[in-house]
Amino acid sequence: MNMLDLIIVVLVAGGVFRGYRRGFILEVAALAGVFLALFLAYQFRDEMAPVLQQVVPLPKDVSGNALVSFFKVEEAIYSVMAFVVVFFGVKLLLSLGASLLTSVARLPVLNKINQIGGAGVALIKVVLVLMIFINLMHLLPMETSRQAVENSALSQGILSMTPDMKEILKELVSPSQSA
Repeated sequence: MNMLDLIIVVLVAGGVFRGYRRGFILEVAALAGVFLALFLAYQFRDEMAPVLQQVVPLPKDVSGNALVSFFKVEEAIYSVMAFVVVFFGVKLLLSLGASLLTSVARLPVLNKINQIGGAGVALIKVVLVLMIFINLMHLLPMETSRQAVENSALSQGILSMTPDMKEILKELVSPSQSA
């Protein structure tokens, strides 16, 4: 077991424990929020990227570089930034709404069911996030991240379960051709 495998085990165990403590309602809202946030972030990244380009300019050594312009790195950076901003904005709003509903589930009869259900949903959520993260690490053009994934038995299992995700993520980080 290498370091990445250990990190994966700790994240899964921590996620299940956290899900047990938070309960089913918050975890379902969080899981549904991941899907909704992914969908909305994907849909609106092209609209948000120009706004971020105006508000958050890249340093001159990045934006003025001819090689960066040739490979459209700046567009990719803003596309990823827009995706992240929309994703976490949606997640935050949904989390606030779910917190309001959780107070009902604290009743003695519902509390244990809420906790056990929360642990199960949290497990699903952590595995989903790990699938995305491991595929991104494998996709990055950095040898250290690729080596870490290739040397990790758990990461290899995750990659084998998600053969199409790498292509989806490649499309996500590439600038849209809809002009």
